[in-house]
Amino acid sequence: MATLIASIDCGSSLIKAGILDLNGRLVCDASREAPCAYKNGGSVEIEPDALIAGVFSALKEAVEKSGASPADIAALAVSSQRASVLGLDAKGKPVGNIISWQDMRGKAGIDILKKRICDADYYNITGIPNNPLFTLSKILFIKNNSPDIYKKISKFTLLCGYINKAFGCADAAIDISNASLTGIFDISSLRWSRKIIELAGISKDKLPQLMRSGIPAGAVSGHAAPRCGLLKGTPIISGAGDQQCALIGTGALSKGSGALTLGTASVLMGLTRKVFKDPEMKIFCTHGSLDGARMLEGFQSSAGAGVNWLRRTLLAGREMSKKFLREIATIKPGAGGIIFYPYFAGAAAPNWNPEATGLCLGLKFSHTPASIARALFESIAMETRGISELFKSAGVGLREIRITGGLANIETLNQIIADALNKNVSTLMNPEASLLGAAILAACGAGIYGSAGQAVAKMTAAGKTYFPDRENAEFYSNLFKKYNEIYISLNKGKVFKKLSVDH
Repeated sequence: MATLIASIDCGSSLIKAGILDLNGRLVCDASREAPCAYKNGGSVEIEPDALIAGVFSALKEAVEKSGASPADIAALAVSSQRASVLGLDAKGKPVGNIISWQDMRGKAGIDILKKRICDADYYNITGIPNNPLFTLSKILFIKNNSPDIYKKISKFTLLCGYINKAFGCADAAIDISNASLTGIFDISSLRWSRKIIELAGISKDKLPQLMRSGIPAGAVSGHAAPRCGLLKGTPIISGAGDQQCALIGTGALSKGSGALTLGTASVLMGLTRKVFKDPEMKIFCTHGSLDGARMLEGFQSSAGAGVNWLRRTLLAGREMSKKFLREIATIKPGAGGIIFYPYFAGAAAPNWNPEATGLCLGLKFSHTPASIARALFESIAMETRGISELFKSAGVGLREIRITGGLANIETLNQIIADALNKNVSTLMNPEASLLGAAILAACGAGIYGSAGQAVAKMTAAGKTYFPDRENAEFYSNLFKKYNEIYISLNKGKVFKKLSVDH
């Protein structure tokens, strides 16, 4: 019996490949830099052949380094960045490059669509805001700016569909969880929205087929096998979006459990069995990749990005040393009166203010770089608490949070989040939650486990748990009120609007 699983996590900056055992232990992994090109005019594109070369070579290296026989690998599944889109011709070949979710050139098309459907009606259909972040804007950009290319495209697909096809699937179908971030998908009926298709003026025939996550999608082809290190015929199981896989990989599937990814951006997530329509449209309702499940998502645009800013500026590009982290830990809650707003790229959830800029208020001569770092950590926690309050209003109150991502190894930040939210916060035994989530879906689809619940119980485990300190929790509850009051005053006084104007 095969005892290993292969999984891919295709992110915005890094492609990761992992070989995991049936207990969720990462046996071996390898990575490649994602071939994402940032060009003038806001173009953010990925060359399709370079992407597949990176995926195949990373997986082949992981298989070889693991020392396992390819025959020991039971199945493969992919976790992928969401909303990035590629057009394929009638023969299934790429037409142009993949347009990344980070590419905002389609804003003009979305602005036109906003005149045909109000934001509230759009959100009530899709569960997400009408924003150029999502796939529809990229399709409209091609249609409006390159009509000849649009005509050549037989099918659009997302990264998950294109990668699966490269491995050997017959077509470039996509899973429902990825579809729920396209801006064309009806989150209630779980189908492409006929209304949005008609209003946007796109062809339904050009949209990919839909399938559930965790089911057989195909098998590794003879062409792909020698390039990726797997055997011809290895089952390919439909995966899910990177955040959906991350949630599964944390094991936070039960009521009252949530997951927080702390990467370049930050996302708080929780599963729900109902479709939630936020009256203020501040949080997303997407598909949770498990049957019948929806997922609430609250997105912060700058978490790890803010920490990288701190490193580049106050630390002259150096990593945060253990000594510096200890110094942050010794500073009392409140950072000596500093209040930081981490809006380096505008404010996402819970405030959604594109004009907002980063602010560091309350500086005194007594403050140090560690004081500012502490205030930055606290701002991440304050923003997360704001999203958590929205979840509570949606009937998804969280008692505990499992945390993953690059910042999850900063113990002081983990404790601040536990105190600020007044909830238990746990790290993971396997920190590669998206790889693990894809592996769990693969294990279910291959019939190794009978259900996602059974697989999660076997393959996930919490690491260290951070318990909230009662006094600190009370302090942060008061700070949260102050944090919001100051934000409201700044916004009402049009401070952000004035700061956002280039001089």
